[in-house]
Amino acid sequence: MVPRYQTPEMAELWSEENRYRMWALVEAYAREAWEALGQVPKGLSQRLLEHLKEHPLDARFAQRVAELEEVTRHDLVAFTRALVEWTGDEEVGRYLHLGLTSSDIVDTAQNALLVRALDLILEELSGVQEELKRLALRYKHTPAIARTHGVH
Repeated sequence: MVPRYQTPEMAELWSEENRYRMWALVEAYAREAWEALGQVPKGLSQRLLEHLKEHPLDARFAQRVAELEEVTRHDLVAFTRALVEWTGDEEVGRYLHLGLTSSDIVDTAQNALLVRALDLILEELSGVQEELKRLALRYKHTPAIARTHGVH
């Protein structure tokens, strides 16, 4: 997106750091589902979520992912390795990405971001709708030249 055309909220939403935050949340919620099924130790998802809350993924994390991607040539492999480093929790790392494909993470996160983007757009449109209504009522009696089939 061209920066001059984006709002600060949209810029943050679609930032690389936020994309990685969303990927991490998808990973954490997948761990939660595996915990419910008894396939991974209880509490892993909570530990990951708490660590992410205390140490949000930032530009340094994004830089580390980029460095690892140069070696791995795979965005999700680089991301998961960086996330294990970031948490410093080998047990979380052992079960990270279990039973998932790259598309499970990327597509789920992308759709969640799209939903949030649409929420932001709808908020903005609500203001536009109110302004259009206000202007329509203000100028409802203003004479105007109309066109019919291209004729004045």
